[in-house]
Amino acid sequence: MQNMYYIGLDVHKRTISATRFYLDRWMKTLPQPWTAAMEAGHCAAV
Repeated sequence: MQNMYYIGLDVHKRTISATRFYLDRWMKTLPQPWTAAMEAGHCAAV
């Protein structure tokens, strides 16, 4: 039986501190197989 890795990315700021190059490099180091999902919430002041 093979493990499946799940990665959750939470983005709640206006910017992401990592570049696409860095994220691509990081993803290549992850064990296989994996899947990722991103949540991006935005709250506006009323």
